[in-house]
Amino acid sequence: MTVIKNVALLGKGHLGSEVLQSLVAAGFTTTVIGRTEKKADELPSGAKSVAVDYSSSASLVAAFTGQDAIISTLGFDNTLMQKEIIDAAITAGVARFIPSDFGSITTDSTASHLRVFRPMVEIQEYLKEKAALGQIEYTLISTGAFTEYIAGMFDWRKAAPPLWEGGHHPVSSTSIGGIAKAIAGVFKNPDQTKNRIIKIHEFVFTQAQILDMTRKFAPAGVELHPVNIENAAAELDKLIKAAEEEPTFSNLYALLGAAVFGGKWKASYDQVDNEIVGLAMISNEEVQAKVAKAVA
Repeated sequence: MTVIKNVALLGKGHLGSEVLQSLVAAGFTTTVIGRTEKKADELPSGAKSVAVDYSSSASLVAAFTGQDAIISTLGFDNTLMQKEIIDAAITAGVARFIPSDFGSITTDSTASHLRVFRPMVEIQEYLKEKAALGQIEYTLISTGAFTEYIAGMFDWRKAAPPLWEGGHHPVSSTSIGGIAKAIAGVFKNPDQTKNRIIKIHEFVFTQAQILDMTRKFAPAGVELHPVNIENAAAELDKLIKAAEEEPTFSNLYALLGAAVFGGKWKASYDQVDNEIVGLAMISNEEVQAKVAKAVA
């Protein structure tokens, strides 16, 4: 039986900051690990900070010693760096690792070949190999789209965005706060969440629904004219080729949007593990409030 009390958090961006607050509120002894040590006034009461040299295994092992679990919220560019981090965690005797892999279809084996998902899939496979050897446990968390970012696909201040086949494909979504709560829930229920994918969402939406809400809350006189992609398969093929030939941020981001909203892969979950991690669904009124805030 795994017992988790001490948790190390890697990364402290938007998601990491929410995760830190959630872990501390849930009663975990939490240590923020990064390239520089955080000041006390930058951390919630009870949290600690340790600086590490990510290029040094000894530095990582020293920081991880005494930790029961590690949650990574490192950015996309640092995804593959997690291999060395996992190795150090194993040496330090860490029981559980949650990689920085939060999305809709990164755990769909039929989408694993896409350039935008390959780094996450490589880390998933690495963790599974180590778990099979009994060296460490893992939890993968599939969250759907980040709620805070979905209104941005119809940003009235920018050029017309793509609307995939009328925008009727359903997509699961979870807020950053909801993801943070679910992560704490994973550590509260380590046996139920061991070596598996945990799927969560707070609601399911379509692009068409978010477009209607965005139009409702946009400033007076603003007109939104998204470009409808009638043949998603053909457009997806173009984006896959572009990402392979030139893996720039813009090409990878466009491919990610096509993969999630284009309908080729199922981006909504029929069954979720909300109950295991203590995450509730939210009402349509709450969704509209979040979209209104994002539009404003």
